[in-house]
Amino acid sequence: MGCGRCSALRGGSWKRWGSRTAMSRRKQLLAAVRRSRHREVLQAELGQRRARPSLGLRYVLLDLLGAELLRSVPTTSGPLLRLAET
Repeated sequence: MGCGRCSALRGGSWKRWGSRTAMSRRKQLLAAVRRSRHREVLQAELGQRRARPSLGLRYVLLDLLGAELLRSVPTTSGPLLRLAET
């Protein structure tokens, strides 16, 4: 799998993968949501938990939402990110 190239996944569906940094950032955010209570966290709280500012939080969140790994639920406190059921 090359950096920043399109790769075939799961029987022909296509997904654009970023660099290794983006993949590690993606794993960090998913792990943070999995560790949280009820597997959901406010988007504002995720912004405060960021370990390394390697890629923008917005970019990685859009990637996770587009891959349907997270779901966004609007609340009065801001968007709530919930781990998608598999």
